[in-house]
Amino acid sequence: MANNYTSWSEQFSFNSKDEANWLKSVLCLNISDYPEYDNSDLDEGEIISKILLEKFGINIDPYDAENFPGFGVEFSDDDSDVVLYQEEYGNVEAAVIVMQAFLKKFESTDYFKIEWADTCSRPRAGEFGGGAVFVTANNVEWMSTSNWVENMRKKHLENK
Repeated sequence: MANNYTSWSEQFSFNSKDEANWLKSVLCLNISDYPEYDNSDLDEGEIISKILLEKFGINIDPYDAENFPGFGVEFSDDDSDVVLYQEEYGNVEAAVIVMQAFLKKFESTDYFKIEWADTCSRPRAGEFGGGAVFVTANNVEWMSTSNWVENMRKKHLENK
């Protein structure tokens, strides 16, 4: 038996305390801070998803919201920057959705990126790779090593 992992770590620097406070409010969301949902018939993922959408304009699927944010978060002591990371299983999509919402909220011309590695605990063919995503307020561009290799394989066969 083998285990597969997706690992990544990226740092983002803030331009203001307002930016840091907003992102901290999102990523460190605590349902108990929203008593209006205390007697709700919704499950935890649905509540978190609803809070993210209503309070922050972030649309996360309720299934993914159950483990929100789905990656590690470390703010610097002075809140000048944040590191988002995952050692084993990281929800890259959630990080992208949150960071794009952040960039839009603050009308930022900055960007956020993630480069990740897909690894395996055993040397199994086809179980290694990775990818990257580049996020701005208005655009998200994805790439994966497996897609790149497949495109190169097709190009090679066409030119053979």
